[in-house]
Amino acid sequence: MHGEADHRGFLATHVAFRDETGAPVLKLVDTGKSVLCMVERRCQACGFDIARDDLIIFVGYSEDVTFKEPPLHLDCGVYSLGMCPALITRHRREQLRIVVCRDYEFLPKSEGRPPRCRPLPGADEHGRETPPVEYTVEELHRMLAERASGQHE
Repeated sequence: MHGEADHRGFLATHVAFRDETGAPVLKLVDTGKSVLCMVERRCQACGFDIARDDLIIFVGYSEDVTFKEPPLHLDCGVYSLGMCPALITRHRREQLRIVVCRDYEFLPKSEGRPPRCRPLPGADEHGRETPPVEYTVEELHRMLAERASGQHE
């Protein structure tokens, strides 16, 4: 992940709101950029495109099957889980929903609900269907370690 740091040294995401001086305000989200990331399949952290064959991670607090937060590259999501002040506190971490998938559906604002994303099954590099999988932070790190060592398909 790249980006400008706020006054405390935390990296600002692509969707972070900017004040009148252009400085990032990490507690606020630029709704326009957020929706654009959802529609254009861009990472909310770095702002770059997410390739069709890349794994996507959604992180949020929704009890629904949808997320009001845009997608993340897998690496950007893992970085955010370790560095984002809103995600690293123990209380908040226990409430997190983390879903890894290959595709999603954009759902526009409707019936008082904000725009959101619904993770969908996709196909891996071998053409096999891969359903969305929900992880805890610890399970996600274990899966990534297995992938790195070649133990995970």
